[in-house]
Amino acid sequence: MDGQILSAHHHAIHSPRSQSVRPTPTMITEHREDDRDECHVMTEGKQLDVVRFFHTNNYLDELLEEKSKNKSCRERICSSEFSGRRAASFFRSLFPVFDVIRTYKIREYLVGDLLSGISVGCLHLPKGIAFGMLASLAPAYGLYTSFFPLIVYTIFGTSPHVSFATNAVIAILISEIVQSSQVLGSFNPGNMGNVTGLDNSTDVLPMFDTELEYKASAAAGISLFVGLILLLMGVMRLGVLTTYLSTSFISGFTTAAAFHIATSQIPRAFGVRIPLITGIGKLIHIYHKIALALPHANIASVVIFICCLLILLFIKDFINERFKHKLKIPIPIDLILIVIMTIVSHYGEFNRRYEVRVVGTIPSGIPAPTLPHLDSIVLVLTEAFVIAILIFAMTIAIGELCAKRHGYEIDENQELIAYGLCNFISSFFLCFPSCVGPPRSMVLSDMGVKTTLNNIVSAVFILLVLMVLGQLFVSLPVPMLAAMIIVAVTKLLLQVLDLKKFWRVNKYDFATWVVTFLTGVLMDLPYGLLFGIVTSFITVIVQSQRSSTYVVGKMGGEDLYVSVNHFKKTRETPGVKIFRMETSLYFATAVKFEKRLFLSTVNPKDVRKEIEHEAELKRKNNRVQNGNVTEALDKKENDHFLSSDGAGTDIKFIILDCMSITYVDYEGVETLSHVIAEMRSINITVYLARCNGQILNSLAKSDFYDDVPRHHIFVDIPDALAAARASIKDPGTCDVDITVDVNQAAAGCAQAD
Repeated sequence: MDGQILSAHHHAIHSPRSQSVRPTPTMITEHREDDRDECHVMTEGKQLDVVRFFHTNNYLDELLEEKSKNKSCRERICSSEFSGRRAASFFRSLFPVFDVIRTYKIREYLVGDLLSGISVGCLHLPKGIAFGMLASLAPAYGLYTSFFPLIVYTIFGTSPHVSFATNAVIAILISEIVQSSQVLGSFNPGNMGNVTGLDNSTDVLPMFDTELEYKASAAAGISLFVGLILLLMGVMRLGVLTTYLSTSFISGFTTAAAFHIATSQIPRAFGVRIPLITGIGKLIHIYHKIALALPHANIASVVIFICCLLILLFIKDFINERFKHKLKIPIPIDLILIVIMTIVSHYGEFNRRYEVRVVGTIPSGIPAPTLPHLDSIVLVLTEAFVIAILIFAMTIAIGELCAKRHGYEIDENQELIAYGLCNFISSFFLCFPSCVGPPRSMVLSDMGVKTTLNNIVSAVFILLVLMVLGQLFVSLPVPMLAAMIIVAVTKLLLQVLDLKKFWRVNKYDFATWVVTFLTGVLMDLPYGLLFGIVTSFITVIVQSQRSSTYVVGKMGGEDLYVSVNHFKKTRETPGVKIFRMETSLYFATAVKFEKRLFLSTVNPKDVRKEIEHEAELKRKNNRVQNGNVTEALDKKENDHFLSSDGAGTDIKFIILDCMSITYVDYEGVETLSHVIAEMRSINITVYLARCNGQILNSLAKSDFYDDVPRHHIFVDIPDALAAARASIKDPGTCDVDITVDVNQAAAGCAQAD
C-alpha cells in the first residue's frame, strides 16, 4: 500500500493535472482564478489540491537513519564533543560574568548600572540592618548577608534584576529556627577557644561567648545546608521545575510576598514597636497588634512616611513613567531622597527632638572565614529544605517576571547553581540564608539596569559602609526607608488586578491565583507555596478530565476533518467512525477515553448483551438448535448496526485521531490494547492515525504490536480512511496488509461523496 498515490482535495473536484502527472512524495497545487498573476496571495475559499503518496508508519520507520552506537568514554573525550569550543562554551555558561564583561557597552550600560547599583545599595543598608535584627541576630549579620551573596551572584547569576541578599520572609523563618528549642538546646556557653574539659563528642566543636554568636553560627549552618540543596538541584538540572510554575501561581505568590513585605514596614512607618509574631495566621495577629499600637503612633514618623511616599510615587509613577522616552535616565529619586533626608534628619535632630527612629550606629569591618556550627542543624533539616524551596520559588518567580517585562531569558539551571553557591560560600562568613528582595528588584527594573555588574556597585557601597561610611547614615530616618520599600513593591501588589484577566481567560488560573494568595497571606508564605503548587497540579488534572472528545467528519466535500456536533454540513464515511480526544492518554484520562469512545461509537459490552438476550429468546422459542447458537452470535455481530448518525450505517472501522494526544503512559497503552481487542471481538477494526514520536516509541517498547498489526498505524487520517474504504470494497483485505489500488479506491469514494 505504501508508495501508492493518495489525493486529498477540497471543494469536491480533483485536478486533472494532478492525475496526469506522477507526483513527488509531497506536491501542493493552488488553483487560481488568474494564473497570470504571479504574486497572487492565497485566501479563504481558494481551491487547494494536496497530492502525495500513501503511507503507513512502517514506511517512515524504514526511512529513519540508524541511530549512532553508544561511544565509549575515551571516544567521547577524543571526539568533537569535548572540543575546545565546547569547553569554552561550558566555561562561559558556568561563569556568565565573563560574557557580561566581554560584551559590555560602556556608553550604554555604565550610567544605568552605576545609578541602579548605588540606589539599591542604599536599600541594602537599612534592610540589612533591619533584617539582621528580624532574624534575631545583630545588624552586622544582616550587612554581611547584604555583601557576600552579591559578589557571588554577580559571578554565577544570569538576571540583572535579581538582587540576591537579605529577605524579610527568610529572616523571619531563620528567627523561628535559631530561637527554637532544637537549636538553643545544644548551646554550650564557654570561653572562645577554650575546649578543655569537654567530652570526646564535643571537643571538635567551637565554643561561643554569647548566645548571639551561637545563633549566628547556627544560622550560617542553615545557609550552608540550603546552599547544598540548591546546588544539588542545579547540578541535577532541576531548573525545568520552573515550567510547572504557572503565571497565575507566580503572580499570586509574589503578590502575597509583597503583602508580607509591605506589612513588615507598617510599624516602622508609624513609629511603633510590636513583638515578633510567627506561625500560621501571623499577619492577622500583626495587624491586631498594629491596631492596638496606633494610639501611640509617632506623629513625626507618620508625616515623614507620608511625605516621602507621595514624593516617591509622584516622581516614579508620574515623571519617570510619563516622560521615560524623553529622559536619558530615570530620576534616581531613591538616592536623592536618602541624601536629603539624612541631612535634614541630622541637622533637625529628628531622633532627639521628635523620637523618630533612625538607622543608628553601624559596626565596622568584615568577618574572617570560619566553619559554621552544624551540630544541631541536622535536627532542622526539614526547615532548611523548606527555606531552600522558598528561596528558589521566590527568586525564580521575580527573575521570570522581570525577564518577561524586559524581554530577555534567564538560565534556570544556572540560576539554581548561583543560588546554591551564594548561600554555600556566604555561610563561611556568618551570613544567614539569602534570597531575592522584591523591592530591590523592582527598583532595578524601574531604573533601567543593564547587567549583573550593578551588584558590584551595591557591594562596594556596602563594603564602604562596613569599613568607613557607616557613621554617615546614622541619622537616616527609618520611616523614609519604609516608604521606599512599600513603593518598591507597589507594582507587585497591583498584580491583584490580574484577577480580572485570569477570570476571563481561564477559571482554573483564577482559582490557582486566589488559593496561592489567600493561603500565603492568611496562613504563611510556605503554605502559599505548598497549596499553590498543589492547586496548579490539581487544575491540570481536572482540565485533562474535562477535555473535549468528539466524532470527526468531513466538512462538505473537502478533506477537512472537524467535529460533527459543532459544524454543519459535515459528512461521515459509511462504515467508518473517526474519534478524537483533545488531551494526553495517561492514567488520569484512560478511563474517560474508553467511556467516551464507546459512547460515541459503539459499546462492545452492549452488543454482546444484546446478542445474548436475542439468543436466549431464540432458545425459549425453540427457533434455533443449541449447536447453531454460536453461528447466530457470529451473524449478529457481523450484522450489528449503529444508528447514531441517523443512517443506520454498519461500523466496520474506527479511526483514532491521535493528533491531540501528546504522550501515553503504560496505562494508556494498556487502554488502547483493551479497546482494540474489545472492538475486534465484534468485528470492528481500529486504526490509529497522526501518532507523534513519543506515542510510537511507547507502543514499540510495549507488547502492543503483539496483537495489533503495524500496518494499522497511519501517518494521517486520509491514509487510514483510504485503507478503510479499500477494505470495505474488498473485505478480504481487512486484516492483512492492503495491496489494492488505494488511489483508485479513494478517488471512487471521493466521487461518491
